[in-house]
Amino acid sequence: MSQSDENKPDFRLVLFGFCFCLMAMFAVIAYPRGEFLLVMANPESDPATLVAIIGDAGGTLVSSTRFEWLAVAHSNENNFASRLIEAGAVLVLDHALAAGCTEGN
Repeated sequence: MSQSDENKPDFRLVLFGFCFCLMAMFAVIAYPRGEFLLVMANPESDPATLVAIIGDAGGTLVSSTRFEWLAVAHSNENNFASRLIEAGAVLVLDHALAAGCTEGN
């Protein structure tokens, strides 16, 4: 191995660092905070299941999406995201991520 090869960064290490930074940025953007949240139910369930999950968590349905298993929900309670998970939501994210899902209702 020549001396110039020793000074080159390992491509795999650079790729790993890049992917880690992308995942960290997504986690910060997607973290559920605030009163409006994007709620995901099991994609195989019927639309009534999603409405029941939101209702059981003490929230209200704000907007449906083009996908029957995704909706934006609202609650003034601080622990709304954890109550949605306890009620059966598969995933709860910040509502800002719903921008692409709500088009075309």
